[in-house]
Amino acid sequence: MRLSLAAVLATAWTLLALPQVLAHQESHALDDTQQMLDCHNLPSKALTQLPAPMNDWARLECVPAGQMLVQGKDWTWRYPASFTTPVHIPAWSVEPAAAASDGLYFVEAQVSVVRGEQAKALESRLANEVQVYASMSEGKPPVADIYTLTTMNSAGHRFDVHFLYRSDQDIWAMVCAPDCRSDFSFVVNSGKN
Repeated sequence: MRLSLAAVLATAWTLLALPQVLAHQESHALDDTQQMLDCHNLPSKALTQLPAPMNDWARLECVPAGQMLVQGKDWTWRYPASFTTPVHIPAWSVEPAAAASDGLYFVEAQVSVVRGEQAKALESRLANEVQVYASMSEGKPPVADIYTLTTMNSAGHRFDVHFLYRSDQDIWAMVCAPDCRSDFSFVVNSGKN
């Protein structure tokens, strides 16, 4: 009797688990057909370097889902509300739905800089759009420079990353894709002493 009860339970367990096993196998089959990026053999149009000064503050990293901008070697990028969550800017920032299936990469990156009155005007506009920046920069002197990294990914989508520079220990970055939002903002600090 014990043996037959065990056999019945094992059979029932197998039948209950079978749809989950098949679904799991199906999801792997779908993953195999997705366009993943071969990080060891990037497409010829893929960026491999960033223009200065971004090549100091940031670097390109590749994962099968696509390229990302991450903190530079001697720099730390942190969200203002979480200093433990790593910051990365994926090439699919503009189209989050394309994240896991398209293997997007950067094909273009240009840096522009504004200073003086132009920097003050841009900082004011960005502070109106990004409340966390407005509150964190209250009482501080205006930024010295604003560096804007304009990128384009392999799907033809563009977005900007503004680096609001006061000093190596006080840089704010905002991703605008195309809108600038608080959850797309982070702090950049030099790790050099």
